[in-house]
Amino acid sequence: MYLNKPLFLLLLLLIPFLYFLSWRRQGRLPFSYTGIFKKRWWRKPLSQLPLYLLLLSYTMGVIALARPQKGITREIVEKKGIDIVIALDISSSMLAEDFRPQNRIQVAKDVAARFIEKRQGDRIGLVVFAKGALMQCPLTIDHGILLKLLKQVDIGMLPDGTAIGMGIGTALVMLENSRAKEKVIVLLTDGRNNAGKITPDRAAEMAKEMGVKIYTVAIGKRGPVPFPVMRGGIKTYVMARFDVNDSELMDIAEKTGGKFFTATSPTMLRDVMETINKLQPTRFKIIRYKDYREKMNLFLIPAILLLALYFVEPLITRRLP
Repeated sequence: MYLNKPLFLLLLLLIPFLYFLSWRRQGRLPFSYTGIFKKRWWRKPLSQLPLYLLLLSYTMGVIALARPQKGITREIVEKKGIDIVIALDISSSMLAEDFRPQNRIQVAKDVAARFIEKRQGDRIGLVVFAKGALMQCPLTIDHGILLKLLKQVDIGMLPDGTAIGMGIGTALVMLENSRAKEKVIVLLTDGRNNAGKITPDRAAEMAKEMGVKIYTVAIGKRGPVPFPVMRGGIKTYVMARFDVNDSELMDIAEKTGGKFFTATSPTMLRDVMETINKLQPTRFKIIRYKDYREKMNLFLIPAILLLALYFVEPLITRRLP
């Protein structure tokens, strides 16, 4: 509740003075015999009733003059999100199980899903790449659809290989018509570029010209890692080595104003994505305003009723025995 004219409440300071004046006037009234008041105990409180009615009516009237109002807060939320494209490597090396009990691709998908869920207000798209690149989901604020499409991603959707430049290039096509002030690509890969018509260096130059930041994440442990192979219909493991070109990924990040990260465990990958989440916060502009509604009648009407009762009360009490 809000008072539009609070200075009127100063009139309440007159209540003790008015009560004192009324008490003195009543104290001077002559009575020839007071015994009846002793026998009829209810007479004394009733004699004060007009005064209480008048003072209460006065109090209500003063509060009504102060213009009580109730404010209803309304909010307009303007979301200034960031356009983000996740470029996910789906080459066969992502089947390596150095992230046991899961393989690299499953861990990467799980962590990407958590990242998407935290990016409320952002448009996010998904690109997958191996020997070529595929736009799995265009930029969207419907994160539910995006998560479903992410869940469907698997090894074998594209011919095997690692075309990092093509993955970045496809992501840039998605961001070409973006009007967002900030545009970001999160590149998740566990290998080095060995396919595609666009080199990573050229793709980074294109991203720089478009003002797109690229955060590169090298997934997987260095050295030999367990890799599943099928032999006679039976799944077995061999120790395979998949080298990551850290310097290449570092150059891509530096050219575009992004950062390079290494994730050799699921926990590290989650921490990396959380760091990126903090580096690129979603921006919200909230406009608040209040709509005030008059509540004067809540006090004015009772004040009038009490004043009317003040004048009617003598007619009622006069008839009491």
